[in-house]
Amino acid sequence: MAEQLVAIDPGHGGHDPGAVSAGAQEKDIALAVSWKIAYVLDYWPGYKPFLTREEDSFVTLQKRAGLANTAEAALFVSVHTNAFSNPEANGTETFYFPGSQEGKRAAGLIQDELLSGLQLRDRGIKRARFAVLARTLMPAVLVELGFLTAEGKPELMQTDHFQWLSAVGICHGIRKYFEEG
Repeated sequence: MAEQLVAIDPGHGGHDPGAVSAGAQEKDIALAVSWKIAYVLDYWPGYKPFLTREEDSFVTLQKRAGLANTAEAALFVSVHTNAFSNPEANGTETFYFPGSQEGKRAAGLIQDELLSGLQLRDRGIKRARFAVLARTLMPAVLVELGFLTAEGKPELMQTDHFQWLSAVGICHGIRKYFEEG
């Protein structure tokens, strides 16, 4: 298998914290999980990860997609946590751009592997016209690891255990995407 370049996009950053709950910020969790994804992929032969942001900095949605496009990444994975006003909302979901069959396939494989590790409610794979999905030239997915606003989840999502389970699940989904392609 030729080396696969994978763009890992830690959601939000800098002045944009994303979801915030009980002192936990989405931007920090997304960055921590993304670094762990990069670590695992870098260890596996045949994969070369790169991050659209490597620190707590703000990167526009257009620039995130542009970085992946310029690098000619084979897959784009954006990492997020979800939020909702009802603290009973919970679960993991993965999005792809409408009409992208390869995006849909990648979303399904990543979602399945995430669920296997995290044991959270399956909210499924869904179509969405998010800017990073619309502007990338390669198959792209946006992962919502879970609801930061769900009871007990801010504490859980800040743990190394949760972050490693998330990263490894995403990596196994990525590997299946390329090996089963």
